[in-house]
Amino acid sequence: MRFVTGLVAACAISVLSVPAQAQELDLTITDPDEIAAQCGGDAVAGRELFDNCTACHQIGVDAEHTTGPHLQEMFGRTIASVEGFDYSDLLLQAGAQGTIWERETLHAYLSDPVSLFPGYAVEHPVVAAQQDRNDLLTFLRTHTLPPPPAIGEVEVPEAVLAMEGDLAYGEFLSFECAGCHQGAWDAGGTGVNGWPRDGMITILFEYRARARTNAQMQLAVARMSDEEIVSLAEYFAQAQ
Repeated sequence: MRFVTGLVAACAISVLSVPAQAQELDLTITDPDEIAAQCGGDAVAGRELFDNCTACHQIGVDAEHTTGPHLQEMFGRTIASVEGFDYSDLLLQAGAQGTIWERETLHAYLSDPVSLFPGYAVEHPVVAAQQDRNDLLTFLRTHTLPPPPAIGEVEVPEAVLAMEGDLAYGEFLSFECAGCHQGAWDAGGTGVNGWPRDGMITILFEYRARARTNAQMQLAVARMSDEEIVSLAEYFAQAQ
């Protein structure tokens, strides 16, 4: 076992050492390979490590609190924010500061909880090796994604719809689509030329949010920025 178990010593001052404003997390990434690259680990190895966590934590859509809070949808979640679990005052203080669970905070917590929460005095296993933490977080990030929204529930920000697309860049991006989508749009086939601009933007956002389930499209759109989506939609709206 690569977990080191022991009681974490207490410190005198309760000040969170990782500021909330320094944290970044892209929750739009859902592709397992991209998650593995971002987290630097192996989800299969992480699954084995998670076996050491199951006495206190559950994951999955039906996860419940046990000794510890459930970890479903934990990435990007404000610390101590899940209803129904009795958090310590120290964790509630961290949550009130707006600190979230993401890569930096999770690495700090798993390697040395006191480094993240001075004053923390809870018995918690420590994952000493960085690669083990990478593997564990890769598994958790991959297997605790929130359920996808339904088609029609994805809202495109008004700022995105107001963007002006780059037609030349949209044409460049369109070559990747040509293998599957050719001809004029007819609302029922695979043709995309002349497809209404805002409608295509909405559909591409739905693929990126996993509301639409075609795996190839999900993968393609997951890597696209808002600007690229708008440019592609702008191009096809004007294509003959």
